[in-house]
Amino acid sequence: MRGLGILPASFSSLDANRPWMCYWILHSLALLGAPVEDGLKNIIIDFLRRCQDKNGGFGGGPGQMPHLATTYAAVSALITLGGRRALSSINRRKLYTFLQRMKQPSGGFRMHDAGEIDIRACYTAISQLALYTVHLGFQQLALYTVHT
Repeated sequence: MRGLGILPASFSSLDANRPWMCYWILHSLALLGAPVEDGLKNIIIDFLRRCQDKNGGFGGGPGQMPHLATTYAAVSALITLGGRRALSSINRRKLYTFLQRMKQPSGGFRMHDAGEIDIRACYTAISQLALYTVHLGFQQLALYTVHT
């Protein structure tokens, strides 16, 4: 649980990975059936909300460039937390716009604006669309994104 709070200075090299750390810890706790206190949930939700870019997607930290990988981690962490507050913190329209912007005419996806096109991008984008279909009510938009 300490890893969800303030990390020691030796972790400064992981600054752009904070949404991943939230996801890995929260997912592990969920698998173990360990509860997360409401106060800590609110801190995590507020932090991840600050990682959300105004044009969609999530960066590795507040003010950082949105990236498909950290977007996957942030959205997965919020879905793992569950509840109205966590799910409503995701700007769904902007997130969809971000995914559309990352989609390439070839059918692939970029990891970030002007970034690499690779299998990670496809996996994270399609995984997110599947999550949106189940948890966020994005079925029609998800199907449209994959098939166009």
